[in-house]
Amino acid sequence: MLKKSINRWAFESSLSIEECMKMAKKHSFDAIELNLEETGDFSLETPEKDVLGLKQKTAEYGINISSLCSLLFWKYPITSSDPEIRQKGVDIIKRMIEYASLLNVDTILVVPGMVHADPPLDFGNPPVSYTDAWERAKKIIQELADFAVVRNVTIGLENVFYNKFLLSPREFKEFLEDVNRRNVKIYFDVGNTMICGFPEDWIGILNDRICSIHCKDFDKNVNTLYGWRNVFEGHINWNNVCRAIKNAGYDGYLVGEPALSPYLFQQEELIRNTSSALDKLREMILCV
Repeated sequence: MLKKSINRWAFESSLSIEECMKMAKKHSFDAIELNLEETGDFSLETPEKDVLGLKQKTAEYGINISSLCSLLFWKYPITSSDPEIRQKGVDIIKRMIEYASLLNVDTILVVPGMVHADPPLDFGNPPVSYTDAWERAKKIIQELADFAVVRNVTIGLENVFYNKFLLSPREFKEFLEDVNRRNVKIYFDVGNTMICGFPEDWIGILNDRICSIHCKDFDKNVNTLYGWRNVFEGHINWNNVCRAIKNAGYDGYLVGEPALSPYLFQQEELIRNTSSALDKLREMILCV
């Protein structure tokens, strides 16, 4: 059964995780997606007892944690030529896997590295060759998959055009086949396809390899990472997307990842509107 979740980035940064959970539940979300930071209330520094405390809160508030993700992959790419940066990236993913296991979360989102990212996502990391990126990512993800499988965690590799790596659905499929681990799939981001393709093509080619879906729109008039929009506010043909999702037999989470919020002072409206948009998507998928 399709369920709806929302990424914590959609909420005001001043809100605690508990407050975000309560608001997500108020607006009929089944789950929330948490983001691992370097510091803060859900970070590399968070002790195990506090992570387990979050698990207790999900039961108390009647809401699940759908998945874990992080922006730290841009600062510490696993494809870096610097072995210390690569190892930091590996350590971050291992921490996510450990936290996911503690929380009974079955999916983590991982950016599979980069050839190069444009500012502000490059964090000063120099370009690497495409071949080196492929081989480093393959080896590291295989090792991490073996670490994750005994903890019942799936590694969902996200498609992101601004890493200049794995830019087409056939290319992404070939990489998954090369990694060859049953618990490594694609965490599909609808809006991230629009610079160089169409989301329905990605879904049709990767279908049963999709473990979760990030839902956001994209404005082709901007055509950069600043072109992200909320669902139904861009140029994505959601009729085609919903038809492809249904044909793929996907029945997991639709995760709202609202971007560039227009709400300067009434952020809760973004949560409300995202909930309504995901309800409409579920209806479209069922009725297509």
